[in-house]
Amino acid sequence: MAVKFVVWGDTVEVHPYILVTPLEKNPVFAAIENTGEVPVAVDIWGVFGGITIPAQTTPVVEPHTEITFSYEFITPDIPKGTYPCTFYIGKFGERVDDEFTQPAIRITDVVIDIDYGFYDIKTPEVAIRNQKVQITIPMTVKEITGAESAVEDVWTIRDKDKFYAELFSEDVTIVDDEVLEIMRKYTIGITHTKTLTEGTKVNHNHEFAIPNDLSLGKNSFCLFTGKYNDYFLGPAGFSGHRFSMVVMDILSEPKGASVTVLKKE
Repeated sequence: MAVKFVVWGDTVEVHPYILVTPLEKNPVFAAIENTGEVPVAVDIWGVFGGITIPAQTTPVVEPHTEITFSYEFITPDIPKGTYPCTFYIGKFGERVDDEFTQPAIRITDVVIDIDYGFYDIKTPEVAIRNQKVQITIPMTVKEITGAESAVEDVWTIRDKDKFYAELFSEDVTIVDDEVLEIMRKYTIGITHTKTLTEGTKVNHNHEFAIPNDLSLGKNSFCLFTGKYNDYFLGPAGFSGHRFSMVVMDILSEPKGASVTVLKKE
């Protein structure tokens, strides 16, 4: 008998949520293959931050076939932080046929699910060093987990390409503490929404300052939302609203002049 998690390329088809709240109910969809010669039902269970999650038994899997099984577990009631989680299949308490580890699942106290009108955001084409830039972000709150109301953080990072290159140089996920350290390094402005509740629609006014040490010319930025110093999530991993501006440096602007003198790099 041999049962395993199904693998296509480098992808193991077990998809635990990577951002959860304590005692939240989470479905995990596992693709399981029976490579043996007899039908078999197996157990699937997990160990979350050292805590064993109760096992559930799959339906019978016929020889040389695979099934998709929805394993539902409750997040342990443990402190906020980042924890590894390993999922096993086999006979609970007797044997392990295969296992899969999600290296980082982050527990937080509140998760806010928001639809953002990123396509409606207007950003300036040109900015000046030290200038404060303001942009408006449309938001519709779909769901808040862990609280009746919450505040969303919005921030902008500089040097988008350098930021992403540094992220992808590490073997990390978007909820790892290492990612948050990199985020802080590139952050140039952070604002906070008003208190939000489910169903709220708001146009949030976000502001950040153009750093004095940015190179003149075209510069790339990225706008993120989430809980600063805790997590950031967008529609996909490491995603945010990306935009560019041409940065200039004014040397002088004489009174009454119809032209602006720019300092050359």
